[in-house]
Amino acid sequence: MIVWGVKISKKAVVSTMAALVVAGIGTFALLNRTPSEPATALSASKVQKAASDNVSYVGKKGVTALAQLKETASGVVTKSSSYGEYVDAIGDFSSGKDGKYWTFYVDGKLASVGAGAYLAKGGEKIEWKFEKAQ
Repeated sequence: MIVWGVKISKKAVVSTMAALVVAGIGTFALLNRTPSEPATALSASKVQKAASDNVSYVGKKGVTALAQLKETASGVVTKSSSYGEYVDAIGDFSSGKDGKYWTFYVDGKLASVGAGAYLAKGGEKIEWKFEKAQ
């Protein structure tokens, strides 16, 4: 598939669109929920920054991956689209640079839903990687 003169695989387009839709739904649900407990920042022992293009942390039960990323990392920039909110930049790494984008993994596996929709079970490793689209 060619979009704006750039060849993009159909799988990448479908995956991105699905993630954005789910992120939007999750963000809407998060913003319209009644919190069962107050949000608290993670302790420094739970936050790990392996490198500037990689951020990881231990999931906090009932908190979305996107909300926890915003609590954990500095310089998180999100953008909204008709599909919902997505991570555009973390620190100095902005999406689209060298064909790379922010993606997140749960326990080493690429997430199948958007970060705004993924509610942590508690204790899992959530990792954000700045990498080329697959």
